[in-house]
Amino acid sequence: MITGGDSAGLLSDSEHLLRISMALRGARPSAAEYAAVAEDPEAMAGIVDTYLESPEFGAIIRDLHNDAFLSIVDFGVRPA
Repeated sequence: MITGGDSAGLLSDSEHLLRISMALRGARPSAAEYAAVAEDPEAMAGIVDTYLESPEFGAIIRDLHNDAFLSIVDFGVRPA
């Protein structure tokens, strides 16, 4: 939902696709993906499935959870 000023509204199909693509891949949708969703909003499910199978999705998940798994080791300093 977008809120601006005194009004609130739902995302349009193209805005929804943009938000999903940025969250799952970190990239904007292609013109062909926008056109497919404009022609048939039900096409978004298939597009999202391809995003989830892309290597970019794995990179996003790694970055998202990096802090939980990151072990900072300074190899220049010997342990105490």
